[in-house]
Amino acid sequence: MPAPLPPADGPRPIQRAAVATHVDALPPADRLTIVKRGDAIVVRVRSEGSEKERLPDAVFSFRCGDPQYAYWASRVTTVEEHPPRPHGAPPGVSGRPD
Repeated sequence: MPAPLPPADGPRPIQRAAVATHVDALPPADRLTIVKRGDAIVVRVRSEGSEKERLPDAVFSFRCGDPQYAYWASRVTTVEEHPPRPHGAPPGVSGRPD
């Protein structure tokens, strides 16, 4: 017998989305780019599909203290020598100190 529903004005149970934690759930390595930029790890997942049907790439960033930082730091494939230019800075301006 199913559990009774809570009253309409009462608390509702929290529904959590399923979270993929199994390694098989990761996209193929040829679609992943993992870069260390300054103190952040940037993960780009390239979309699949034809040019017309393809969605934009998914881009995630992680910093020290984020729960997934250690995992992605262990998989870094590229380290950028200089941090990217600050947001809104004109081209030619980098994030490195002068």
